[in-house]
Amino acid sequence: MNNKIKDHEKTIIMKLNDVSKMFKDYMRKESDKIGLKCAYRPILFHLIVNEGLTQAEIAEKTLLKAPTISLTLQKMEYEGLVVRKNDENDQRQTRVYSTKKGLEIFDKSHQIADNLEKRIIARLSEDDKILANEIIEKILKATQEEVDNNENI
Repeated sequence: MNNKIKDHEKTIIMKLNDVSKMFKDYMRKESDKIGLKCAYRPILFHLIVNEGLTQAEIAEKTLLKAPTISLTLQKMEYEGLVVRKNDENDQRQTRVYSTKKGLEIFDKSHQIADNLEKRIIARLSEDDKILANEIIEKILKATQEEVDNNENI
């Protein structure tokens, strides 16, 4: 094994990735119990926060590829979680809306995530919560800038 790797602990980004993976695995297991596919969660979230998004807007907000969004929306529509409607002002545009069923199942999922987060965050002091949020925001911004810069090369 490379001594450089062996002598160092995981990087900050690696640790954030571990947190993300553990959260995603937990949510997948819990979402299965309530009948919500984990892949639907981010889409429903953005549709509930911003009703009437286009597929392109959903792809941008979820960081998923357009073909993935298209296929996932077809499945969600079939399951009665979303509906697509032509834009009233521009018939060339199709907008996506969550249904009552979509909202209800998302609320259950959101409650599960919220409860987990509260249990985790309860272990931090108020100062640590503020500091953690500030640091994570900086990491998110820097990561987005690096990704954007790389795409422009």
